Amino acid sequence: MVATAAWTALDRRRADYRRLAGWFLLVLRLSVAGQMLFYGFAKAIPTQMFEPGLSTLLQPYGNLAPFAVLWNQVGSSQPYEILLGCAEILGGLLLLVPRTAILGAMLSLVSMAQVFVLNMTFDVNVKLHSAHLVLMGLVLLAPHAKGLTEVLVLDRQPGPAAVPDPFRTPRSRRIAALVQVTLALWISGSLAFFQWDVWREYGSGRPKPPLYGIWTVQEFTRDGQLLAPLLTDENRWQRIVFDYPGIMEYQRMDGTLVPAALQVDTHAHRLELQTAPAPVTLRPVRPQQQPISVGAFTFEQTSPDRLRLEGEFNDHPITVTLERFDADTFPQRSRGFHWVQDYGVS
Repeated sequence: MVATAAWTALDRRRADYRRLAGWFLLVLRLSVAGQMLFYGFAKAIPTQMFEPGLSTLLQPYGNLAPFAVLWNQVGSSQPYEILLGCAEILGGLLLLVPRTAILGAMLSLVSMAQVFVLNMTFDVNVKLHSAHLVLMGLVLLAPHAKGLTEVLVLDRQPGPAAVPDPFRTPRSRRIAALVQVTLALWISGSLAFFQWDVWREYGSGRPKPPLYGIWTVQEFTRDGQLLAPLLTDENRWQRIVFDYPGIMEYQRMDGTLVPAALQVDTHAHRLELQTAPAPVTLRPVRPQQQPISVGAFTFEQTSPDRLRLEGEFNDHPITVTLERFDADTFPQRSRGFHWVQDYGVS
């Protein structure tokens, strides 16, 4: 604001800044296009919203924060997420081609308006960012407001556009258009390669860890005593989940899921559990302590669906017999697609 006031006072004789406005709109258009392509490829190659994990399937709906509800809702339908991403990619590519920039701005504005509403109503932590993208879309369309109103509302032939252009000659416009198309290809290729790598390493395309699945505890022995499956027992486990490499989650009898860092030696048939790393935070925290070993087990898999752990946990000898639970029997995974819906089906 200070710079604008000083600039206005020192250059008060100039009637307009059309060329500067043209450069400003160009930079704004490229910025919005880059963001649309970034978020678009993160959805088209489903890495922004992952498929709900095994531990998520075990949690009651009421325990999920609104943010988690939205993320799991989108992630549970990859075709829907891919279509959302394709719409954002199309908006970004249209913005990077001068002749289709107006159409790209319109599509991007509609897409970002939907994202902004979802961020506000599901308490997603990028509200201001999506609001800025909506505002940028409105600024890009502002010079075309009269022409769009005449065509879309009044059904009349629009007059000549008075949009500021930083390029004054046909040759410079052709060179600028070629540069922008090249930029579109370069950004798209880079983002596609990056998101594909993320999908294979962390997303649905990642390799499954050893002992992958939900394992239900059949028998739990602690200090040589067989513990009954009482909901009030704080020591007994209800389930164990192996979903992501390097992590194991055990579910207590009250339903609480506790993560632990995991090291698996498939040759020695040995598991070692350590305290899970602290979540990432932007607030100043104490230096993170080194992971502490909390348990070690030898495991024996007598069949694909039977598992036995024997070892120590929190300085107590423990023996656990488990049976694999078929996660595909959850309604979220087993319901499938139906053209005709039956009444009474939840």
